[in-house]
Amino acid sequence: MKPINLTKRNSKVNRPTNQYSNSGFDRRLSFLGQSLTGYDFAPRRDLDHDTVKHYTTVGRQPRAQALRQALRRLAQAIAGASRRAAQALKHRRLRRASIRELAGLTDRQLDDIGLFRAEIPAAVDKLLRNESQLAAEPKSKVVTISVTKNPANDERSRLAA
Repeated sequence: MKPINLTKRNSKVNRPTNQYSNSGFDRRLSFLGQSLTGYDFAPRRDLDHDTVKHYTTVGRQPRAQALRQALRRLAQAIAGASRRAAQALKHRRLRRASIRELAGLTDRQLDDIGLFRAEIPAAVDKLLRNESQLAAEPKSKVVTISVTKNPANDERSRLAA
């Protein structure tokens, strides 16, 4: 089998090699049936500690920012889901209590209200609609007298002959 060579031919960085730079690595990749030769694993000597620290910090910033945004969105989603679940639970309890109260009335009392016993759940649902559902319904426009500039018949203006 042909050994894999990972060295760059036109590498501008000249890294020193030693007899221990490849030790053990060939054994770890022996399961592939190939060996890595000619690649030096010695540390780069052209970068100082401050430069490496700078590149590491600069490289970590976008990842940290993306992680913060993802966690913020996750927290908002969890908060929204829990808020909707609490509202649904509150709505369900209120609905059950209202139905229980109306079901406890006699038929005569329900007739005075204008309900039949079978209409109780529908009437309660209509009363307990969410505000968003009420806002989605079209409202009729009411014109009051104060909106009109001139009354229809003020008897001051002359009518056409």
